[in-house]
Amino acid sequence: MNIDSASYSDIGSRAVNEDSLLLKECSGGFLAMVADGLGGYGNGDAASQCAVSVVAESLDGQSPTEDSLSDAVLLANQQVLAMQTDGKQMKTTAAVLWLGDTEALLATVGDTRIYQFRNGEIIFQTTDHSVSQLAVMVGLISAEGIRGDKDRNKLTRALGAEQTVKVDTETLQIEAGDSFLLCSDGFWELVWESQMCECLRQSDNAAQWLDAMRKIAAEAPQPKKDNNTAVVLTAR
Repeated sequence: MNIDSASYSDIGSRAVNEDSLLLKECSGGFLAMVADGLGGYGNGDAASQCAVSVVAESLDGQSPTEDSLSDAVLLANQQVLAMQTDGKQMKTTAAVLWLGDTEALLATVGDTRIYQFRNGEIIFQTTDHSVSQLAVMVGLISAEGIRGDKDRNKLTRALGAEQTVKVDTETLQIEAGDSFLLCSDGFWELVWESQMCECLRQSDNAAQWLDAMRKIAAEAPQPKKDNNTAVVLTAR
């Protein structure tokens, strides 16, 4: 299966871009990742870069399983913890996608999301590990309400927070024409799911789709924008 892909990362209104991304063709498929360093702890850029590097190296040259994908993220957690010297408490999210011929393997920690699209509609979305997501689960707010919730940036899981972390994994069946989006919260807070779908339906390729969504993010009426990063892939 051929993969059409595109990616970008923008600093937004921040002084430092603490997002990192990975997009590479590897044995038997494509590997993609977005990591979002937590800005309130310092050195988030180093944490996200470390996570991406460790996962890429750990999975280099192999077709992963859910377990090996999870193990790579857990190893990244240990490496981020090892960097926390001199009072540094760097942390990061992680969203990893391996796209093969018939299956997609996912692993996530934090609120960096992965979406799967088919026929211009979302058929799968990862679950955030955040206080706001817990509020959704108990019915206090709607899923759309996360974007305006006061606790949306309070994560319940992150790499670098504890000695071990629970990694959510998933195996998804894919068909020709399916598309995937990996994005940091700085992106999905500005681009709504209905807009993601509409941009996809009106685009002929991955670059057009990403450019259309990036334009929406850039024009969003939010004076102070977070780092925003996205990777898109379409199976042909």
